[in-house]
Amino acid sequence: MGKTNFIFALFAFSLILLVSSASGQVLFNVQPNNLYNLGDMVQTAVGFSPTSDCFNSFLICNGVTTQINLQCLDGVQDSLKVITPPLNSTLVGGSVGTCKIEAVIGNERKFSSSFTVSNKINVNITTPEREFKPGQQVLIQGNAEKENGRGAKGAAQIAISSGNRSAYSGTAMVSNGFFQFNFSIPSDLAAGTYTAVVQAYELNSLGTKTNIGASSFNVKIDQVPTSLEIIFGNQTASIMPGKTLRVRTILHDQTGEKINAVADFTVKDESGQVMDQQSKNTGEFLELPIAYNSPPATWSVSAVSRGLNSSSSFNILSNEAVSVDFLNRTLIVKNVGNVPYDKKLLVDLGNESSSFNVSLGVDKTQKYVLSAPDGNYSVQVSSGNSNLFNGNLALTGNAISVEQASSGIVSLVKYPLVWIFIVLILAFVIFLLFRRIRKKKFFGKANINKAKPKVKPSKEERLPVQKDGIVDKSSGRADMSLSIQGDKQDASVVCVNLKNLEEIRSGKGGVNETMDKLQQSAVASKSVIYENGNYLFFIFAPVKTRTFSNEKPAVQTAREISKIFESHNKLFKQRIDFGISVNRGTIVAKKFGDSIKFMSLGNFSSVAKKLASISKGEILLSRDVREHLMSDVKTEKAVEGDMDYYTLLEVKDRSSSEKFINDFMKKMEREKREHK
Repeated sequence: MGKTNFIFALFAFSLILLVSSASGQVLFNVQPNNLYNLGDMVQTAVGFSPTSDCFNSFLICNGVTTQINLQCLDGVQDSLKVITPPLNSTLVGGSVGTCKIEAVIGNERKFSSSFTVSNKINVNITTPEREFKPGQQVLIQGNAEKENGRGAKGAAQIAISSGNRSAYSGTAMVSNGFFQFNFSIPSDLAAGTYTAVVQAYELNSLGTKTNIGASSFNVKIDQVPTSLEIIFGNQTASIMPGKTLRVRTILHDQTGEKINAVADFTVKDESGQVMDQQSKNTGEFLELPIAYNSPPATWSVSAVSRGLNSSSSFNILSNEAVSVDFLNRTLIVKNVGNVPYDKKLLVDLGNESSSFNVSLGVDKTQKYVLSAPDGNYSVQVSSGNSNLFNGNLALTGNAISVEQASSGIVSLVKYPLVWIFIVLILAFVIFLLFRRIRKKKFFGKANINKAKPKVKPSKEERLPVQKDGIVDKSSGRADMSLSIQGDKQDASVVCVNLKNLEEIRSGKGGVNETMDKLQQSAVASKSVIYENGNYLFFIFAPVKTRTFSNEKPAVQTAREISKIFESHNKLFKQRIDFGISVNRGTIVAKKFGDSIKFMSLGNFSSVAKKLASISKGEILLSRDVREHLMSDVKTEKAVEGDMDYYTLLEVKDRSSSEKFINDFMKKMEREKREHK
């Protein structure tokens, strides 16, 4: 029994070996790659022992089995290549998935390793530029690589947009994984940040997208200035003299939006002379006071900002105007316009009216004497519909009249009694002079060695010598009086604030010599010095300077004083802390030798003191001074509370241009005489 069983087992083993030898062993000699993209073909190799059975292979993806190969063997083959058709969504059972290949020979089955099928393309933008200008030509390049590592072959699309606003869209070919877009940014594209999306894809034979990928990045479009606009504050290009011109610029970008920038202004008069130069932010007003006596003309305004230029012009209008003031019973009429004044003025005295002609050049003044029977009168002066003065005055005289002050003496000859009275007075004066001459002849020898008696000045003329100040004011000084009979006149003043007065009073460190230089500067400029606390006032009064144009000498003196102090502070340890201002206004003044008595009117001294206290060594000008010297100085405007003032930057030298004009006029005169 045991022997029989052994023989049977040996027979069964031999049969199994025979069957195994007949079917052959199946092996995957070459495994598929780990990753494929749609459209790829999978290649593997299957090895087996020689057999006469048929070889069958299948692609299994996402539960979908597809036969890919069927071949009957002849018994001598020992290996076979397996190639799948191009992978597509039908074979894969979707756009992506996990697959494997099954090999079958006879009853034996073998499976390959699993692999992944992808439809992804990696898109990479290689162009570094991300900021562009409207109208700029742009080149954007990139790579499109499938997930299997091979370059894509298909197309790429780009879309640049911001919200609902599209900037650009276009298509380019993808060849061996490379693409580029070449286009122009629209010239009217609004500035801002845009999103650019680039999509690369491949198509199958049916035109359906297979592999696909995208990348996005931000694109910045710059604001580009395209136009510079000049706008006048009153919306008109005309201005009355004595007003302030207000002008600003607006810088527009490619869509008309405003750009914040800095604009450089230049204002020139009708002859091309630069009147002002300032830098302002766009949208901010340049303010330029136009002097009340600037003649009618057309001035130009130009501006430069971000490489753009713009220019415009404005007209200074004609202004025929006079101011009226009274000093005692003298009517003072001044032309405060910018053209000659030639009109009638009407004076109402109580219930009586009188008119007179006024013909004045610019800045000229004429005085008229009002006469009326003794009494107080309600006086009104008008020109047409313009009321120039209203007030109450005490007048004297025989009849109501208005006469020029210069013709008052001449009119006396019209009255014989007055003329006879004057002749008698003159005869009496001649008689007294004759008697004095005869006495001198008789007593001349006896008095030859006697000292001449000193004539004492009147009480009004005796001005006390100030000894408690810091400058010598024995001459060339000014004393303030609260009640004085004198001439009402426009004057200029340089105010010096000595901020460390107590240290200066010590006289140490060359202070006395420096104060002597201030005195010399006052004498040279024909000004007089008034001292009040720690303030020194250098007053330029027409009664002393013999001119009504004192603004420029005042500024020049202020510069000289500043240089004296700066030189002192460089040389000596004892410094002088100072502030300087220049103002103009109205005073009543009377001259006594080299000195004057004065009474300040309005804000003549208060504005000067306030500006000098603000100053830290720089020269500050009041608005009135700036308006009178607009063409002679370069300034920078500042504001303190409700007061505008100007820092002096430069005094313009017009000597060369004035010499040219004088030479030109002389040449014209010579040619005119030669033609005659």
